[in-house]
Amino acid sequence: RYTSESNARFDQWLKSRDPASGIRDFGELNRLAEAAGMSLFEDFAMPANNRLLAWRKHGQGRP
Repeated sequence: RYTSESNARFDQWLKSRDPASGIRDFGELNRLAEAAGMSLFEDFAMPANNRLLAWRKHGQGRP
């Protein structure tokens, strides 16, 4: 699930501050986006094994 041990610790820290927060699962987010009529538009690689994901509503902007 986590890409590194530091991400697991970061997720635990986020959840200790707010149980509703934390690192999200890509598969779950993508299923929710598809159910809302969206598709993954961009997956940006970020430093430290992080990713910035962007979804776009079908029929808006570029394909």
